[in-house]
Amino acid sequence: MHKPTRNEPNLLHPGPQPGDLRDIRELNLLFLVLLQGRVRKGVDCFGLPTPVRRRIRGATDAALQGMSTFPRTVFALNLDCIKSGPDIPEERDDQLRKARHALALTALLMAWNMARQQGFHARVFLGLSEDESRHLQKLPMLKLHELAEHPALLRCAFPDAVGMWTRLVQYGERGLPRSLRLLGMQPKLLGESGELRAPYASRIA
Repeated sequence: MHKPTRNEPNLLHPGPQPGDLRDIRELNLLFLVLLQGRVRKGVDCFGLPTPVRRRIRGATDAALQGMSTFPRTVFALNLDCIKSGPDIPEERDDQLRKARHALALTALLMAWNMARQQGFHARVFLGLSEDESRHLQKLPMLKLHELAEHPALLRCAFPDAVGMWTRLVQYGERGLPRSLRLLGMQPKLLGESGELRAPYASRIA
């Protein structure tokens, strides 16, 4: 159970159900497999930090599986993409375009349902702001198909956190340490280097 802060309603937020966490892991793995394929083909990599691309390119299936256990999505939904206009070239590879669209639509449907039924979970697991959650709540389902077509909708979460992405790949096969899992639940603890801010780093094994 999550206890509300001063700025939240006086309600307890129910904890995640096993099915919620399983869905997040499955979406993460689908995204990571798609991301690796795009890195290997040298096309847009959803804003993945450049220094990490070589690591993602050579990551094993086991590493991707381990990375997918990060306790929130390793991707972000850029809901402002239509408003800001396309800033990414259209995809020429039809197979990659179809794979991206399918994943984007699946992620949007999850976000749309979470925003309507479990707004707190949408913020924690998908990184949506309250404004983004409200925006999604108002969208008709048919609009999701149009939004999913946009090439700039799917982006990597924490695109400036080279250290965090490096550690995700590094620990993927061995199991993610508590410090990385903590970042997934409390990204405000993330420093500019992509590591936990002091003094938190010294407290987490």
